[in-house]
Amino acid sequence: MTYDKRIDSSASKAKELELGRKLKASEKIFRYVWTQGTPPAYSFARGHMFHDPQTAHLGSWSDSLPTLRRTIVILDAKADGGALSEKLVEVENSDITVRVESDSGNSEKGWVDFEVYHYSDGKLVRREKSSRTQAGFVELLRTGNM
Repeated sequence: MTYDKRIDSSASKAKELELGRKLKASEKIFRYVWTQGTPPAYSFARGHMFHDPQTAHLGSWSDSLPTLRRTIVILDAKADGGALSEKLVEVENSDITVRVESDSGNSEKGWVDFEVYHYSDGKLVRREKSSRTQAGFVELLRTGNM
């Protein structure tokens, strides 16, 4: 669980309406949020990727490939209800990219469709697709048990 700084979308939009113009990056309203609740609500999304070992993403692909055992790639997903889903947006007239959150506001359980790539001696030996709930996917990441 982490305490992260995020743009408060609704407060920033209200400020834009009040001022009658788009906000500059420095004028955006920020707040701090815990990224995991009780019970946790997860928001894994298409394109998220995880390597085993985790250090495989630190070096070049050619250096990491011999040590790589598995890579998990999320093909499609739906966030848990109540999860703060993030999207990256570019701030107008700036080189800044920020995370904007949205709250889906219900208790529906999300899901994750993913593919696991298995490697041995730097070669892809097997691929398998699977689906889990968002919480089930977290358990897979924690334990490594398929």
